[in-house]
Amino acid sequence: MLCSCGDSGSGTNADEAGNGSNKGGSSNTVNPSNDNGSSMATFIEDPRDGNVYAVKKIGDALWMTENLRIKDTLAYPMDADSTKCPGDSTEASCQKMGRLYKWMTAVNNNQSTDTNSGICPPGWRLPNDKDFSAMVSSLGSNDTLLYKKFQKNGWLNEEDSSSIYWSTYYSDYMSQPGGFIRRRGLHAITVLKMIKGYRSVVYMDYGFLDDYGYVRCLQNPEADSIKDYDDFLANKAKRTEYIRSTLEGAKRYMNKELKYGSFVDERDGNEYYTIKIGEQKWMAENLRYFPGDEYYKTYWDYVCYSQCSHEDSVDYYTNGVAYESSWAFPQSDTVGPVCPSGWRIPSKDDWDELRMNADTDQALLATGSLWESALNTTGFTAMPTSSDKTSGVDPFAETRFFTSELSAGENVDDENPKYKTLYYYWFDDGFTYSDANAAYIRCIQE
Repeated sequence: MLCSCGDSGSGTNADEAGNGSNKGGSSNTVNPSNDNGSSMATFIEDPRDGNVYAVKKIGDALWMTENLRIKDTLAYPMDADSTKCPGDSTEASCQKMGRLYKWMTAVNNNQSTDTNSGICPPGWRLPNDKDFSAMVSSLGSNDTLLYKKFQKNGWLNEEDSSSIYWSTYYSDYMSQPGGFIRRRGLHAITVLKMIKGYRSVVYMDYGFLDDYGYVRCLQNPEADSIKDYDDFLANKAKRTEYIRSTLEGAKRYMNKELKYGSFVDERDGNEYYTIKIGEQKWMAENLRYFPGDEYYKTYWDYVCYSQCSHEDSVDYYTNGVAYESSWAFPQSDTVGPVCPSGWRIPSKDDWDELRMNADTDQALLATGSLWESALNTTGFTAMPTSSDKTSGVDPFAETRFFTSELSAGENVDDENPKYKTLYYYWFDDGFTYSDANAAYIRCIQE
């Protein structure tokens, strides 16, 4: 969707000008202000995630004047470990300054040096080096004024001492004092670079595959934005189905020699495998019930790796959802129990009985080269939720489960009280109890 608003005095918005929105999230005919024009602001909404970006005509091209913020590890799997937030690395920084990407993620693993949409919104594309050069030329040659114009258009954040913006151009040149020399095996990408300091400059330079840079997209008038968006949805649906049916999330790490049961959570349609251990019947997977953004929280330190948000994440199907205690144990009469009907959060006594039946903590750990020592003879299949399951064994793998017992000195009415949790600590190579206000949930049948 594209809209115009502001105090331009024209009284004309995008629709009145015949620039209606379309399903693809962009319009091929717009009449935005240019760098020296009216104060009218023009915006696009990215249909993939709902992010809204200001855009402006610079020279002959329509540019986003904000850095791209999308992260979707189902549609763009490389997002899992090739993007980050700038500054203090918080999501708030991403919202304010845009997201940083490695080059292969920015181009969506497409090394085309010509027109390349990369991870840009439907109907938009990544700039190439010619686009950058034309844009810089249109803004003038005076370094000081040029730098100020880029600041005005949000290209350099106050928190950044320097910024780079990816282009599509890929070569095997490497920057060296005195010029560019060819070095086989050392690949570089033309970038727009800005440095803030004693001498503020904007210039073309070379960046490298492991660098992080911002993405600014420009409109591609030749694109079919509806088809682009349909292709995006189709590819995401295909990958989602692949994860559900082929990789099977945590199911692929279960003990194939044991007999599992299953049931479907009627609230959201999630299917869970179950396993009987001694006289207890456990869910053999972490809970995936997603109550909504207002309840869901992500914790880096021990609860999740880097991609444990809801269904934009591969880990959603493997690790489940990380819960704050305020949702795991809701006090509101309008909010029901977090476990499915007929199931509950286990007590400390339940966990003690499980561990006694297992003989050893390693008998509870998922096999499949995830933990340094795992047997999974019980079929419980505890997943390492602090490690990346695409890179093999992590010697620092950990996980944590809620018990139903409030920690000593905590008040159940507090905003997010601590509960006793069962914590697998890599240093001890075994489970122990400790207090926390965030963890995963493994339900036990009532």
